[in-house]
Parts: sequence; structure tokens; C-alpha cells
Amino acid sequence: MKGIKGNMNNRIITYDNKGFIINGKREFLIGGEFHYFRVPHELWEDRLQKMKRIGANLISVYIPWNIHEPEEGKERWSGDYNLEKFLGLCEKYNLYILIKPGPYVCAELDFGGHPDWLIAKIANKEIRLRMLDEGYLKLCRRWYKKVSRIINPHLVVNGGKIVAAQIENEYDHLIDYGEESITRQDAIDYFLYLKKIMEECGINIPKFANEAAFLRGKDIIDTRTYYPNIPGLWMWEFDLFDDKIIDSKKEQPDCPIMILELQAGWFAQVGAPIYKPQIEVIEGVSKSALIQGASVMNYYMMVGGTTFPFMGARGDIYFLGGLGNITSYDFGSSPIREGGKIDKNKFYWIKGFIRFTKEFANVVLESDKKSYVKVISGGEDIALLKEKEAVLDVTLNNSNENFAVYEEGNNRGRFIFIRNLEDDNKTVTLNISKNSMGKEYTFKTTIRAKETKLIPIAFKIPGTGIVINYSTSEVLLSRKYEKRVAFIMYGKSGTEGEMCINKNPGEITVISGNIRVRKKWANSLVRYSHLDLNILKIENMYLLIIEKEMVGRVEELSTGLLFHNTYYIKEINEKPDEIKLDIQVRENNNNVIKIFNMAENKRINAIYLNGDEIQFMFDKKLNMYTTNFNLKSFVNKPWVQWTSNWKYIADSAEISDRHDCSGWMRLDKPISLEEAGLIEHGYYWYRTQFNLEDIPRVLLMNYEHNNTDRMFIYINGVLIYKSYNKKIRHKDITDVVRPGKNTVAILYANEFHNKSHPHEGDIIKFSGIINPIEICGKYANDKELKISLTSFYIKKGLSGINKGYHKLEYNDDLWNSIPDVKKFVAERQLGHIIWFRRKFRYKCGKLFIAPLMLKVKKADQKLTIYVNGNAIGRYDSLGPQKKFYIPESFLNSDKDNVLSVILECPGFYDELQSGYKRGYMHNLVLEPDYIAKRTCMKILLK
Repeated sequence: MKGIKGNMNNRIITYDNKGFIINGKREFLIGGEFHYFRVPHELWEDRLQKMKRIGANLISVYIPWNIHEPEEGKERWSGDYNLEKFLGLCEKYNLYILIKPGPYVCAELDFGGHPDWLIAKIANKEIRLRMLDEGYLKLCRRWYKKVSRIINPHLVVNGGKIVAAQIENEYDHLIDYGEESITRQDAIDYFLYLKKIMEECGINIPKFANEAAFLRGKDIIDTRTYYPNIPGLWMWEFDLFDDKIIDSKKEQPDCPIMILELQAGWFAQVGAPIYKPQIEVIEGVSKSALIQGASVMNYYMMVGGTTFPFMGARGDIYFLGGLGNITSYDFGSSPIREGGKIDKNKFYWIKGFIRFTKEFANVVLESDKKSYVKVISGGEDIALLKEKEAVLDVTLNNSNENFAVYEEGNNRGRFIFIRNLEDDNKTVTLNISKNSMGKEYTFKTTIRAKETKLIPIAFKIPGTGIVINYSTSEVLLSRKYEKRVAFIMYGKSGTEGEMCINKNPGEITVISGNIRVRKKWANSLVRYSHLDLNILKIENMYLLIIEKEMVGRVEELSTGLLFHNTYYIKEINEKPDEIKLDIQVRENNNNVIKIFNMAENKRINAIYLNGDEIQFMFDKKLNMYTTNFNLKSFVNKPWVQWTSNWKYIADSAEISDRHDCSGWMRLDKPISLEEAGLIEHGYYWYRTQFNLEDIPRVLLMNYEHNNTDRMFIYINGVLIYKSYNKKIRHKDITDVVRPGKNTVAILYANEFHNKSHPHEGDIIKFSGIINPIEICGKYANDKELKISLTSFYIKKGLSGINKGYHKLEYNDDLWNSIPDVKKFVAERQLGHIIWFRRKFRYKCGKLFIAPLMLKVKKADQKLTIYVNGNAIGRYDSLGPQKKFYIPESFLNSDKDNVLSVILECPGFYDELQSGYKRGYMHNLVLEPDYIAKRTCMKILLK
């Protein structure tokens, strides 16, 4: 068992291969990722409360350097960057915290979370990024000191909830795929130095590094990810991640298995469809990580958020072209979504699984490593082709079928893990050796395609003398009451179930369900269907068998078990004579609440809904109270209303010869924006001029671009090139030039950097016009000409941004008005940047939850969207994002709000770099993503 060097009391936090021990108590840590910087601070508590309701006791969070120090020496720790407030809220909800301060964090953030001002230092060769470099490490020390001032009071050793800190991130990837050669020893020295800096800054808790196998045995825990489904790379490759965990256990046998990124979704990139993994993926990774011995399980993401415009990174270049990540970081529909909505399938399944792990994970983690179960049939229709003959793979252990069986357990019970990732169902026969329970058992179970099950054998039901010899249903929970015990199992709706119990049929009473009980040796064989609710009574125990779809919809009361199908129960408060439920319901839904009574001296006397008494039924045989209600169509529900017409104005005056750029910054040579101190992302204008003696016969332009950013290049007001991650090669500009002075204007879009990760190309991206623009050709008399454009005037931002077009207080009275039609098409003369504005009012009301969404039907080519001056999203005609969440805190309730949109028109056909392609935008739609109503139910007891 390891303590932490330097602690005054090493017993505060220690760890071994079974997990963390905190203040003397072994803790199974399970929860998920929540990025406070992707959610406005006014909404943090709502999301954390939902994390607590899902059952989480763990939260994992990055602290990005670039978010808190965007300019060197200028820090941000208030408002949406108030880390102190966020940590305090985590503690309020009793969540243990894994803190991840980088310096590199990834998280699909611009530059991987590094601040852009480091790039100028890299250009001047002052530092080398992510290396054992003196200049870089000096800056890292300074960053850790800033972070430590805020987090140290919240460390577990100081009475807080932060239990471990991550150093860097995914360094294995940099070693394996990066262009720079990094030795294993260099990597070790780099991490150990960062660890030393952390500890000198008082961050005196366990350290871990995600995907850093080279650190095993170096007093830094190597943690793992589990992403078996990555679109474009691999799908259903669970074995790959199992093997990595197994290797980790062998090479760091005294460390806990920590899965820092347990797949709950996947991020989306421009031009690729959004991948939303089905519940079988979530179920598979959860049970797979547990059976491999994980004692720290962190779903990524648990809470969705928004990568607000210009926060995000470039995205993968190998499969998806590196066109940028979309602004929604809902991560393929997180359990708690970007706008706070519950993804009912994920949320409730994970809620049920977390409840199971809190009670029964120790059966796996304290396993005796014995094996009593084997597959004896199920692969009769699979032939394994060997060198000399084909043989049947009857026991499914010789072929390359994507099928796995594991066994873990101890004297309290055992779990058989069965995972079938094939496209067909498999019915297998399992044999339990008599060495397990003194008698041999054989039974069949069907594992559906893509299904993963954890079925119990030799399982002792807590608080009773009852043993489940085997079952094809899975375990959910047990709950001990004053004189009774409840035990809940589940299975997929409509499937058949079977279990063998160490009791005679005469000791079993069927209370509810189509259950068949017969004698089998000295035991009982129980068969049933997973439909609705099956209830058995054995001695002082009630065995309830429910449908899998209900696993997260069971609430444990002091007087019994509550089952519900409502949208969301926010809070339950119990008093001796009253149960109060704070429920959120959807309209036109039939809401059913059932309470299975487990208290001898308590009965329900009355039920009130929003102060009005409603009826309930009591089934004496089932000992079940049932009530239902339907609020039907809501009245006085949230509304949104336009209060003005659309207005528009062009914003491309900078392309004109006559535009005055005397107030712009002058660059005497091509240097990066970062070197010029212009590190804010967004649009930039460049202007320069060149002279021609006469009309040229041919004139060509060349430019070595950075292969990441976009730019519009105009000569004498004419768009001649639009670069989308491409270099300019021999572009013919003969037709747009003239004798004498010629004006070059460039609209440059500095949207993102690579995330310091080799999958996104070069680790460092230098932005802006970083090389001369070369012009060459011949005059009519064959005289050669060569011009190198090296000096430029530059201005940050569109004129509209600088003038505040996106802000509510801007006066747009002089803008052109648009009639209320379906589609707006821009005339060519307007140019390629057009602003739109429209005012609206939105009223939600205190009783409702109704996050507002902006829906874009179609536009060409790009939109940047603002609400009341806040950038909320970017649309690209390549897709996939068409819905944009407007955080409630950005809105003025029942007052004027303004929606402002920048339309970037295509100009011409990207593939041809010629012709004319019109810009257009379909009328935008504002409406709630969903509507839920707060409802109070009081249940009076007697």
C-alpha cells in the first residue's frame, strides 16, 4: 500500500491495486468528466446536481492554461473561470475530484490547452513544447504555482475533495506518432520533473498520467482510456483495451486500475456525422472495465458543454481532414447533455450501474482469482480453419469470434462476464464445477448481439441466508429494512430468465408475475419472463425482477422502493410522516409512480400533486401503492417571439482601393500573428500594394501556407483565391491586375491551432501571413518580373466586431430590412461577409425548464452566431451541426435579446477556385429544445 510522500499523515489517502483508501475508508470512485469552462458558471450547480442524482461520487476536470492565462501575465479566475467556486460546488455535492492542470490537457481545445503566447517563444527558440526543456519547464512551474494557490485548500490532505492530480496527457501518443524522437528515459525524466514541481507547489496528493505506459513503476499511476468505438478508426474493438488494462496490471501491480476516459460518446468534427453510441456500447465498456478490476471509472463525457467559437482545436487530419471540431461538445449525446437535458437511455442505465458498483464492485476487486465456470457449448455453427483441418469451435475459445468470458468473485459471490460483440445472438451452455458449491450445475443463457452481461453464481444475498446458485438475470441492488430485505435483479425486456436458489419450492411465494417454480435437487429452479415486475418472497426477503430499461428508475426510500417512469426526479426529501418529490415532467406523458412498501408500521394516507390531492391505488397482495398523472398540454408554457424583422449589412469595405488603413498595425516582414502579439482568434484583415510598369502577358501568384487556416485573397477588389488548408501554386492573376498601383487585401481566418497532438499534424501552427507572397510573370515584351510582397498592414477583427454589431446595444436603424421569408440570398456586390441581426423575446417562467435552441436549416457557407454579444456557435455547410444551444444565462428573460449572425459566403467553387457561388441563409428558427415542468408531489404517511 502506498502513501504520499510529504503528507503529515499518510493515512489520509493511500492506494493499492484495489483502489484508493481515503481517510481510512476504501472508496470505489465512479463518475464522469465535466468541463466547467464549457458551461456558463450560472449553470454549474444544475449540472452537478444531476451528476449527484446519477449516483456519481467522482468528477474529473481539466484546468486549461489557455483558459485562465490567455495573455501572458493576465489571469482570469472569475465568472465562467471561477475555479474556486466550481471546486466549492463539487464539495457541496460531496464529489471527489480528479484535477488535471496540464500543462498539456488535450480536451479538443485550441493548442491542447497551451496558451497561444507560447508560440512566439517557440518561434524565438526560447522553449521546446512538451519536452524536458528548461525554458518550458520554468513556465510550467509558474503555471502550477498559479493553480496551486486555488486548488491546494481543496486537496484531500487539507480537508478538501481533490484526491489525485494528473500530469500532462496522452504522452504515449506523442512518443509513438510525433515527428520528434523522444526516448523513454527523456519522457520519464520530463514527467518526474513535472511531478517534482507539483509537489514543491504543495500539490501533495497521488499523481497519475493518462496513457503513459513508460511511467509504470515510477510512482506515477499510468491510467487508461476505453474507446472501443471510434468512427473511421475502429468499431467494437474491446479486446484492444482489455489487453492494455491487463498489461497495466502486470507492470504496476501495486496501483489501482483507473479508467480516465470510459466511452460515453465521441467528439464530432466538421464534415463528419455525429456518432452517438448505442446503449450496448456504454453497457459493454462499463462492465468490461469493472471485470478487469477498475476501481476508478470516469465516463467521458458525463456532462456535455459547448466549445464556444475559437476555443476548439483543428481535429483529426488523417480521417476527417482537420477542418475543425464543431462547437457542440455534447460528445455524442452525453448522459447530461449540452443544454442540461437528460439523455434518458444513458442517464438511467449509468445510474443503475453506479448503484450496482457501490454495493458489489468489491466482489470483483477482492476476487480470489479462482475459476469454476466454463463454456461447454454454443459455437457448434462456427468452424475454425486450421492448417490441416477445420474444427468446430464448440466452446468458443479457439476462434477469432468477438466473444469473451471472464470470471471474478470471492466467498460472497461470483460474477460471470459474457460479452458477445458479434452480429448474431449466441446461446451458450455454462458448466459450474462442483468445487464451487459442492454440486455441479449446467445451464443455458442467450447473449444477444452486442450484449454484455454480468450474471451471478454462488451469490449470497446480503442480509439473508439465501444463495443464488446461478441466474441468467443480472444483479442490481439489495436494501435491508428493519425486518425485511429487498433484492432486485433485471433482464432485457421480453427475454426469458432462469435462476436456481438454495431453497425448496415450499419456501418460495410467488407474489407477482408469470413465475414457474419447481424443485431441482435440494434447490428451486425458477423460470420467468422479464416483463413488468416479478416479485417473489423467500423468508424475510422480497426478490424483485424488473426489466433492464428500469434499472436507473428505482429509488430507495426509508420505507420501501419507488419505481417511476417520469422524465427526472430532481430531489427526494423524507420525513417521518411525509415524502416529498421534486419532479420534472414532460407534457402529454403518462407518469406512473409505484411504491413497494417495506415498512411494517407505515402506510400511505394521501398523495398531493402541486397541492391538489390525487388518487392512488393499493394492491394488498403486491404490497404496492400506485399513482399516475398526466399534465397533458402545458398552459402558460415558455415562449419565444421575434420582435423585429431581420436586418443586414455588408462588411467587406477593406477590399476597396480607397479604404483607409493608416491606423492599422504595420508589419515590415512576414511574421506569425503570435509573434506580432495578435493571439486572439477570429478574422484578421491584411493589406498591401504592388506596382506594375505595364499590362502583363501573364502573372502568377505563389504562397506557402500553413496548411491549417483559411483566407480570402482579393486583388483590386476581386476575389481571386480562397484557400482552405491549401498552398497557392501558380495562381493566374493576369486578368485582375492593371498598370500602376494594385491593392491586395486578405481576409484571414485564424480559427484554431492544432491541439499539440500528432493526429492533428504539426505540433505547432504559426498563424497569419508567415511567408512572402511571390508574384512572377512576363510583360507583353517578354520582360520578366518578380515581386515579393513582404510588408503588410494588419487589423484585428471584422469591422462589425469592432463596432459591436453583435451586441444588443448597437443601433441598427440604418441597416436594410428583410421581409419575413424562408430564404435570404446575397447579391454578388454585397461581398463575402454579411451581418444579420434580429431581436426577440423569450420567457420561460419559474415552473419550467426549456433550454433555447437555434436551428439552422441550411446556409452556404459558414455562420458565426452571437446572442447578446456572446458567441454561441459556428455553422458549416459541410455539417454536421445544425442546432445550437443558447445558455439560459446569456438571455434576458422577457426583455429584448438580439441574435446576430455573420454569413461568410462561398464566393466561388472551392474545387475550381473560379466561377461564382452565391451565399444564402434559410430563415433561422428559435425554439425550446424540450419543455419540462417542475412538479411537487407530497406523499403523506401514517
